[in-house]
Amino acid sequence: YSVLVDGVSVRDPLQVHGRTAQNAIVNFPGPSSLIGRVVDVMITRANPNSLTGEMTGYGSERKTVSL
Repeated sequence: YSVLVDGVSVRDPLQVHGRTAQNAIVNFPGPSSLIGRVVDVMITRANPNSLTGEMTGYGSERKTVSL
């Protein structure tokens, strides 16, 4: 999935979170420098209120989004 990274996880500072095009929240390990970028994430687990995944690469457009 393509995910727009919008912040650092409150529970784990080594993870970031973002949203898919379907507005689902995804948490995955990554640096805060990813905030504002679109990255590709493979979903590894579905939780009651969010998804967990692993980053597989940068989005095909490699755009930075101003928040």
